[in-house]
Amino acid sequence: MVDDGFLVVKDLYGISLGDPDKRQRVEAALGPYPDLLRDFQRRATGLRAEDEFIALSAWSGRCTLIHKLDQEQYPSSSRIQYQVPDLFAVFTLGTNRVPLLIEVKEHTKEVTPPQDIRLKLSSKKWKGLKAYGEAHGLPVAIAWKLRELGLWCLFDLETMERAQSAFHAKWPGIYVNDLKGVLLGDLSVQIAEGSKWVMKIQRLAPEKGGKFPGKVEASYVAGPAGIPFVGKGPVLSLLSFCDDDVRNFEDGNVITQEIFVVRDQWLFTHWLLYRAIEEESQVDWIEILRRGKFSFTFGDVDKTIQKAGEAGIVKTIVHYWPNSLPSWLPDIRPHVDAQNKAKGGGSGGSEPSGIM
Repeated sequence: MVDDGFLVVKDLYGISLGDPDKRQRVEAALGPYPDLLRDFQRRATGLRAEDEFIALSAWSGRCTLIHKLDQEQYPSSSRIQYQVPDLFAVFTLGTNRVPLLIEVKEHTKEVTPPQDIRLKLSSKKWKGLKAYGEAHGLPVAIAWKLRELGLWCLFDLETMERAQSAFHAKWPGIYVNDLKGVLLGDLSVQIAEGSKWVMKIQRLAPEKGGKFPGKVEASYVAGPAGIPFVGKGPVLSLLSFCDDDVRNFEDGNVITQEIFVVRDQWLFTHWLLYRAIEEESQVDWIEILRRGKFSFTFGDVDKTIQKAGEAGIVKTIVHYWPNSLPSWLPDIRPHVDAQNKAKGGGSGGSEPSGIM
């Protein structure tokens, strides 16, 4: 049984943890060995975050390669100087290729207020990651999932601040150095108050007991002024992040129902990754990638936002980058400016802007 337990841990890197039955079988096999069980559960949580970031990068359409790095490093003495990061990726910015080493971290504990959320790396680990990157001539970034807030942060390792014997990143201050807008094409968009999903229902017979037979004659999404969204795309997915209310109007036998956004609201487009998959819980990201099971792409999101701007659904589009670009990152402003010009200037605040 001891051998089986070690084999299970050894095979951990080859199994998919989105399957709850598979994970339960592994945990049952490790039950008599609490140290191995704790290690498995710790690693399983980390691997889920890694898999999700791999999926996000692939879904963005900006990543031409991403894979995990084998962290069984030898000789053992190398751990004194080097720390192997979790991932290697290559991103494309216009004609530029950006190779990058990535360490994935996740914050899962509830913190009140959220302004107190911190990421801490020991001095040994921070220096080990930096040394590994320097040995390969590659930059190192931290991909940090704030599970409670549903946000990903991606920032240069060098932006972490040293305090005593460790290096720290603190939310939300670290977001001024976020790289998702640059590397993944993430956007910040403002949905306009009054944007709505409209259904027109024809009453076919008189109402009895609060019920009546009806036929949906029209269903569409529109901006506050009633201009319909034209074309295909996940526009309802954009509205699904907003607080809403319902109102009904009757005109003879026609009932119009509107589910409308109650106030202007901001969202990040990387949130739509979860709308692009069918699973609602225990997501198996690697299996989704293997099968290509995304209902829409990040490119579809970008086109939808532009069209939603024409209907007045999207008020502002912000292409954001860090306040200070890392030295290893090409200046993407000419690329973004050319992209905006090709799109006719976008909507509202399509002028690139840093997030303060």
